[in-house]
Amino acid sequence: MTVVDRLETAARSLESHPGRGRVVPELSRLGIDRWRELIVPPWRIGYRPMGRTVRSYAVLDGRRNLEDLLLERLLRTADPEGTG
Repeated sequence: MTVVDRLETAARSLESHPGRGRVVPELSRLGIDRWRELIVPPWRIGYRPMGRTVRSYAVLDGRRNLEDLLLERLLRTADPEGTG
């Protein structure tokens, strides 16, 4: 089974079990508990259950530091033209 197959299978499982994943620990420490993740080593599928719907937002390399990735994204959003 390829990595993509494994990720798709895990993501499809959310259709019937949206609460299956865990709360993202790095966000939970900040008091944010609406984001969840499924682990498909070494990948992390980030998603939000929204009633009977699940919205996937990211597939991240679990070997990377999520806090660093979020900070990079926040900085890019705050300065989309890269003007510093």
